[in-house]
Amino acid sequence: VSGGVGDAWYDYLNRRANAYTAAWKVCNVPSALYFDYRFMPERPSAQGGAEMAAGQRFGAETLKRANDGLASAKPAMSAFAARLAELELKRSAFEAVDLLAMAHHQSALNAIADRWNGAGDGVIAKALSDFREAKGLLGKACGLFAECAKGYEANQYYFGFVRNWSVPEIENKIRVYSELAK
Repeated sequence: VSGGVGDAWYDYLNRRANAYTAAWKVCNVPSALYFDYRFMPERPSAQGGAEMAAGQRFGAETLKRANDGLASAKPAMSAFAARLAELELKRSAFEAVDLLAMAHHQSALNAIADRWNGAGDGVIAKALSDFREAKGLLGKACGLFAECAKGYEANQYYFGFVRNWSVPEIENKIRVYSELAK
């Protein structure tokens, strides 16, 4: 791939690397925990925190910008490269929404940690807002993932993880913390 199209692919792949480097470098826990929302702390600690949510948000925004650049180069690509770009754009759009959901989830947990650390009850409203936003974004991410996984949906961990685990957990947290907000 040469010229502007090659530059677009290089920029896209470089931005993807930057997005995930920012999203995952901030927490000093084993990397396996990054992929499981259950282990993100709800208490004050060096783990999690605003830096993690900011890294996830930055990752989501960086992936979106990467997509914009690759999409703008698609008309100049060969049919094969354009098809590959289309698949990458779908996957990256899903990943950006999923990272944004993680950022909201982490922000909610950070607010809960702040409350346990002595902040006033007002932080509960922020936590509830972020939990609701995370839940909505997970629904959107599932739709985008379905586009990426056409024909493979039944075998995908992501759907089961979100529908059977993450969403019910978030709904439970909304219920519990709504009671505290009364």
